[in-house]
Amino acid sequence: MPIGPEYYLNTTQIEHIDAHVAAYNDIISATANEANLAMADVNQLLLEAEPGIYFDAIAFNTEFVSGGVFSLDGIHLSARGYAIVANAFIDAINNQYEANIPKVAIGNYPGIQFHKLYSSLFINPWSSMASRNTLLKWTLSFLV
Repeated sequence: MPIGPEYYLNTTQIEHIDAHVAAYNDIISATANEANLAMADVNQLLLEAEPGIYFDAIAFNTEFVSGGVFSLDGIHLSARGYAIVANAFIDAINNQYEANIPKVAIGNYPGIQFHKLYSSLFINPWSSMASRNTLLKWTLSFLV
């Protein structure tokens, strides 16, 4: 059964939200510039991360589950995602105030870890009979 339109955003609604996000971000940027404050453009950073970026020789993108920027809830950043954002703030502070705050080592923060079997089940749990049987055993083990 298809998901009803009341449960997702249509193109017009997404465009409306994007326009308001851009306007709000413009206000933040203008306010920071007027007050001569450091500003990290996290929205732009995440847009740049979408197709893929490297930090500390680790590949990141915004792909759900496998991208590494967002946590498994798809909303909040992962530990490494927050480290990437922290470095953007550190860069902004260092540039604006001629500071020398050291960046965090993104690789020192845990990445998203999950067993290969469960990752394949998460992506396509019914890809094979073996996967279905393993999923059933794994689910039953939690019930016992």
